[in-house]
Amino acid sequence: MLIFYIIQRYLEIKKLKDRSKVVPRIIFMGGISRPGDRLHLLVIKLIISISQRLELDKDTNKYLRVYFLPNYTTSKEYWYVPALDVNEQLTLPGKQACST
Repeated sequence: MLIFYIIQRYLEIKKLKDRSKVVPRIIFMGGISRPGDRLHLLVIKLIISISQRLELDKDTNKYLRVYFLPNYTTSKEYWYVPALDVNEQLTLPGKQACST
């Protein structure tokens, strides 16, 4: 869904004649795919293609950028979001929350 927002935002910025009030945005997207998972590979390819398109467009690259973080896993999340305590936000498979 985020990729559709990016496309919509790009088209809106492209239509504007006066871009002085546009707030610049940088969007980070991360993901990982298994070698045989064709659908996820195509989504990653789409994100990278849109990112390259935004970088090459001189009209909008000051206002909208997309960065794809490859092999994005929980252990790498500490590098990208230093104030995040990942252990509290993730549920481990097979573990159910105990209510006492």
